[in-house]
Amino acid sequence: MNEKNCRESRLDDIVRIDIYPASQCSIPIPPNINIQSLVENNFFSGTPALSVALSVADDNEAELSDNPNLKVTTARQQAGTVYKHDLQIPMKNDKTLAERAVDALQGHDFHCVYTHADGTRDMSYALPNSSTIDLDEQLSANSSVLLKVKVLSMSHPVILTTS
Repeated sequence: MNEKNCRESRLDDIVRIDIYPASQCSIPIPPNINIQSLVENNFFSGTPALSVALSVADDNEAELSDNPNLKVTTARQQAGTVYKHDLQIPMKNDKTLAERAVDALQGHDFHCVYTHADGTRDMSYALPNSSTIDLDEQLSANSSVLLKVKVLSMSHPVILTTS
């Protein structure tokens, strides 16, 4: 794989990340980048395997301990340009929810949906058989947990809604 370019961003305005198993999504393959309302059109059915938010609403959500980081690397392959999305989600002291999410998603395809502070949403769309999720427990005074998510996509994050 020939690395062409790398773009890393600290997602300062992300207030929520939902990770949906691909089996619960009816997204056109390949996704149409011009679709502006995937979420509103019920392309995501069911419950996310993991929801992480800045302010937690219920017991099924985990709390972000810091802003997530997303690194998108572009590479040329025979099929065209492929984008590798490396997402790091720092979670506050919620190892149980993180382990449950890793168990539910390991070996399965999934998509990450990001909700921004202004209400807009976008996602990292995963190509088939390209999703991985790992848990990195950082042993420190606050015992934080870091989820490392990787997906291969045919695009940068797909815009789902606009403000």
